[in-house]
Amino acid sequence: MSPAEAAQPDQGPVLDTRLRGKQLHADPRVITYGRHSMALDEVEWVAFWAAHTATKRMLTPTSHHSEYSFEVGKDPYPVGRRIIVHEYVPGKSEDPPEVWTFLVNLAERYLVPRLLADLVDRVRRGETVTVGGSVKVNQDGIVCRKPTVSASWQSITRVVPYQGMVWIYQAGIEKPVLTVPLRHPNAGLMPALFAAFMP
Repeated sequence: MSPAEAAQPDQGPVLDTRLRGKQLHADPRVITYGRHSMALDEVEWVAFWAAHTATKRMLTPTSHHSEYSFEVGKDPYPVGRRIIVHEYVPGKSEDPPEVWTFLVNLAERYLVPRLLADLVDRVRRGETVTVGGSVKVNQDGIVCRKPTVSASWQSITRVVPYQGMVWIYQAGIEKPVLTVPLRHPNAGLMPALFAAFMP
């Protein structure tokens, strides 16, 4: 059954399928993959990304493959509990796998709003939160140790997802001062989180 066919109005969208020999179930309350299960209200971070790779070889045609990954987990990262659903698609592929698309849509509807609201609220209360694995965010701006970056909210001009990364730009500097892989926890929330504090 495809994800679209599995939608049930009384309980929201539901995915029930097998992926690489393991049962995968996802709905607005829980995600279960094989022996691992996590309630959505337990999830503390989410990460999803897609990448296409073209490998050029001499005397033979260029080979292509795509990867699609979806993760949810609990802190501390990377040793806390998490569920990883990863798909490898050989050859050229125009459309992402239905399973990945379903999981991303589920997260954007049922997880991201809660996670983002919590991060914004904590920063407004004076806390420092960590996103993207190593970026510290507080009321004054952001700090990252590796690479060393410290930027006030007034100096940040753009935060853009591009080519599997979140690119952060500062006023007067042409190149991004920081790039954070979308595969890192809550990195995908950075543009909306930063927008809540940028002038």
